[in-house]
Amino acid sequence: MNAADYVLDSLTDMDRYVCLLAGARGTPDVVAAVREYLAAWPAERVARVQRVDAGWAPFDEFQRPASIDRPADVHRACNAVHEQCMSLRGAAMVPAPELLELDLFLFLASAKLADFEPATIAAARVPQPSARAGNTGAARH
Repeated sequence: MNAADYVLDSLTDMDRYVCLLAGARGTPDVVAAVREYLAAWPAERVARVQRVDAGWAPFDEFQRPASIDRPADVHRACNAVHEQCMSLRGAAMVPAPELLELDLFLFLASAKLADFEPATIAAARVPQPSARAGNTGAARH
């Protein structure tokens, strides 16, 4: 499979999980969609992310997804992945496509959770869209 096929396959898979998020009717649906999305990552993709992983990605040393059981787990994974992306950008490095996809999906999941639990946003420090749009390297609050 060439790189273009891989990207198209990846987008198709992500579209499916974004649709799961969009159709979520509550926090359990969002958490389940995140679990399914992470479980669908092939070992090769996880390995590419783990090349620069210092324990922040939602995968363990055996390339299995970390336990995502609650909205707080989704927020924690989202924040960790996003902070890594910002750190890489701050170091003038371009994050790998897999990492950017992971960042985007977890951001969407956190935003969807905010629809159901707006009071948890401040406590979870969900990233704001403006922090993701630019490559300023600015910390989010």
